This record gives sequence, C-alpha cells and structure tokens, in this order.
Amino acid sequence: MSDMQIGDASPQETNCIIDDSMQKDQILYQNMLDLLQRVWVRFTSKEPSEWKAPLSMNANKQREGTNLRALYVAESIMSHGQRTYSALSDLEYRRDRVPEENKRKAI
Repeated sequence: MSDMQIGDASPQETNCIIDDSMQKDQILYQNMLDLLQRVWVRFTSKEPSEWKAPLSMNANKQREGTNLRALYVAESIMSHGQRTYSALSDLEYRRDRVPEENKRKAI
C-alpha cells in the first residue's frame, strides 16, 4: 500500500507525491496513477480557471528494512507541504484555524 498526497498545488505546477513506504513496483499501482491522470484532465477541462498545468507524479521510496511508515509519511508531508503564515493571506490563515466541528456547522 502506498500513501499519497497532492503537494505543491499551484496553477502553474501541480505535483502528486506518492509516499511508497512499502517498496512496491509502480506497475502495482499504475491503475491508480492512470485514474488520477484522468480525473485531473477532467477537472482542468471543466473548471473555468487557470488550473491548466499537467499533473506530475513522483514516488518517494522508503529505505528497505525501515518500518517507520507513519513517521515517513508525516515527515514527507511536512517537508513537501508546509506553508508558513507569511505565504497565506490573513483570511486564509484565519480560515485554517477554524475548528473542524465549526466548519461542518457552517456548511
């Protein structure tokens, strides 16, 4: 099993990072990659915005013999997806601080 995250999303460049902590051959999850590509093409063709960049996929492999799957994934998420307050607008910063329960009430 592989863990996935979409990272570095911007209209100019979008990366799907696959954290392959089980050292699987890509052929074993190629169907999933093909599905993601089809979904991305459909999304960018129907979404009337600037999201036209192709989706690139990178598979990060965990070292063999290491059994730190959750730690590996958490570290990868932090290193690839960390955003700082300075990169966020004030409204985005406040939105991200709303408790999950309150977000559901608002919807």
